Amino acid sequence: MTYDLSVEGPWHNFLANGLVVHNSEESGRYRELGPVFYIPPKDRPLTQTGKAMDYCFEPGTDEQRFVVESEYGGIAIKAWRSYQRQLSSGIAREVARGVLPLNTMSTGILTFNAVSLMHFLELRTPEAGSHPQFEVTQVAYPLAQFFSVYAPVSFAAFADNGWRLKPCSGCRKCE
Repeated sequence: MTYDLSVEGPWHNFLANGLVVHNSEESGRYRELGPVFYIPPKDRPLTQTGKAMDYCFEPGTDEQRFVVESEYGGIAIKAWRSYQRQLSSGIAREVARGVLPLNTMSTGILTFNAVSLMHFLELRTPEAGSHPQFEVTQVAYPLAQFFSVYAPVSFAAFADNGWRLKPCSGCRKCE
C-alpha cells in the first residue's frame, strides 16, 4: 500500500531527499512561483558544536539570529525583484527562476510506502541516533504521527525497535 500526502508548513522544501519516489514538486519552469520564502523560526538552532556527524545544535545569540533573519530576508527580496523584472521582460520562467534562492517555497506531493517511510524516519529523527536537519524533523514528526494512525501495528513495532527497521547490531551509536 502506498500513500499520497501533501505536507503543509514552512519545512516541506527540506524533505524530498530520501522520501519522494517521483518528480512531484511544483516546478518554477511551468508556473510563476509566489513570493513566499522560508526564514528560520526563532526556535531553530543556529550553531553547532562538535565534529561533523557527531555534533550538537545550539540556539545561537541574539546577534546571530538578527544576522540570519536580515540576510535571508534581504536576499529573498532582492532575488524576487530580479525574478519579477525578468518575467516582465518576457524571459522564460525556467530561465528567470535561476535567481531565486533555495528558501523559495514550493509545494510537493509525497508518495511512499511503509518501508520507505520507516527508512526516512530512521534517518531523519534523532530517536535512532541520527543528526537530522532541524527542518526535516519538523516534517518527520507529523509523518510519524500519520504513520501511527494509519498503520498502528507497524508503527508500534518500529518504535519498539528504537525507530529502526532492523534490530541494532551493537553499533557505536547504541553502545
